[in-house]
This record gives sequence, C-alpha cells and structure tokens, in this order.
Amino acid sequence: MSRAAIYGTVTAVLVVLAALGWRERLQLELWLARQGAGANPQAPLIAMLGDSLVDSVNWGLLLHCRSIGNYGARGDTTAKMLARLPDILQLKPKLLMVMGGTNDALLGIAPQKTVANLAAIEAGATASGIAFVSFSPPPLPARADALALIRAAASIAIPFDENDLSRDRIHLKASGYAKWRDAAMPVVLKHCP
Repeated sequence: MSRAAIYGTVTAVLVVLAALGWRERLQLELWLARQGAGANPQAPLIAMLGDSLVDSVNWGLLLHCRSIGNYGARGDTTAKMLARLPDILQLKPKLLMVMGGTNDALLGIAPQKTVANLAAIEAGATASGIAFVSFSPPPLPARADALALIRAAASIAIPFDENDLSRDRIHLKASGYAKWRDAAMPVVLKHCP
C-alpha cells in the first residue's frame, strides 16, 4: 500500500472518530502512532534521533507532520547515535530532535559521558545550521540516580512519571507518548508547515 493511501486511510479513520468525540480520537491517534515508525521521507524537515523510545513510533502521525524522519534504533546508546549523526546531517533537516540516555543508564555508562555525547550531537547539528532540541528521557526507577543528570541537561523537560512506564519499567505507555507529543508540538509547529 502506498504512503498516500495509508495517510488517506488514517485521515478517513480520524475524521470518523472526530465525529465520535475528541477523547476517542486522541486515543486512536496515540494507538495508530505506536504501531511502528512508517517510511521516512527522502528529505525530512524534522529528524528524530534516539533509541527504541523513538524507533517504535510513527512521529509523522503523532506530531501531525508528514515530513518527520524517524532515525531511532533499538538499543542505541548516545555514542551510537553520535556515530550515526553524519548520515542524518546529510539529509539537511531543519530540526533535529533527540532523546537519548536510557540505554546508557541501563548499561552503566557514566552520565557525564552521556551528557557529553548529547552535547556533541547538538554541536554537530548547530554547526550544520540545523536547529536542535533534546527531550528528557523517562524516569527509570532502577537507575534514577544515573538519569538525573541526563534529564536535567535536556532542553525540553517532559513531565514523565512512573505511571507513564510500561510493564518493563523502561518503555512508555500511551500517556507517556501523549506528554512527549504535547512537549514537542510547539517546536514542531515552527518547522513543519
């Protein structure tokens, strides 16, 4: 099925659900967005970089912008994100949005190293003329100490709490992605017509 057909189907479903009420529409929108990353545009206006928290979402649907490329990779550390950065910068997005640090914390990587990697990603983006934002990762009850510095270094703090975590206590439930969407929308609206 072509991307246009998929967007057409999704739009039709959302229009029907809008008639049913806003709450049902929001729930379906979150559910649809969490069904997978979808295809990346060839020249995205916005690039999302991160680990499985990024990889598992169709950001175009969640953030209402068809020109978002998802460059999340399951299991990625911030060092691996930094290594993949040149390929993303070659795409020349207008905005790079990053969430990283969860896997670093789980692997026992020093938070200072994680913050340094995120700063290097920001420096690479800004040196290329690309706007940059970083989002605070969700709290990990088992590694709260390691994530405190990483969360504090983020340019946009998302008000995650432990209720936003799925059963594995690492990944997000719909409520967490709703908070992320709400935090990201003001920035997205500046870069995506």
